[in-house]
Amino acid sequence: SGKARYEHYPLGHDYILYSLVEAESALNKWREVVDITPDVDGISRATGWLINHLGTLQAKYMRRPIWVNKTPEIPRFGYELEQCVGCCRVINMIRDGREVAASVLERGWTDDVSYIATVWKDMILSGRASATEGFHEYLEVRYEDLVSDPVCVLQKVLRFLCLEPLSQQLVDTYNKQNSFPTSNEVKHAWRKLNDADETLFNQVAGDLLAELGYVG
Repeated sequence: SGKARYEHYPLGHDYILYSLVEAESALNKWREVVDITPDVDGISRATGWLINHLGTLQAKYMRRPIWVNKTPEIPRFGYELEQCVGCCRVINMIRDGREVAASVLERGWTDDVSYIATVWKDMILSGRASATEGFHEYLEVRYEDLVSDPVCVLQKVLRFLCLEPLSQQLVDTYNKQNSFPTSNEVKHAWRKLNDADETLFNQVAGDLLAELGYVG
């Protein structure tokens, strides 16, 4: 499972519909191509085929015309992804770095606030740089905006993806399926850093926090 126990969605923790046999067969074909052409171009073509093949299988079994990959690492590897699959659209979902740091500290993954701030900042800046180096389209969305005004933010995302403007219908459907409704009236208890940790975070990434509208 790629999801942690605390992550809950209407469709469940994982939603992979193609079989392990199909995945292994595709991976074997990838390896055959890479063994023949083990250079950057050969590996890129093989990887692009693998990504698209598994995505097409998923869309087929879901009976849907498109598929989306939600992986946090994607934005900063946009240039490499473009080498594999060609022109693509990348959406970088950004969250207040202080909230991210508080969450990481709570889970005990590390107690180094400066390191957390560095990683948070680098992930965003490398995503932007990757978009500049390549030709793929890039959109940043603030998580807090999605929570407070989901219809407006989803409308922006749908326009970016050249899809129908069905944001209100998507929010209504989500609220019917999920026990925790999305609404700008819902009060969310954001995690907070203590003053000392917030000072450390701001020393590393305060400029980006300000640029994104989280402070000031």
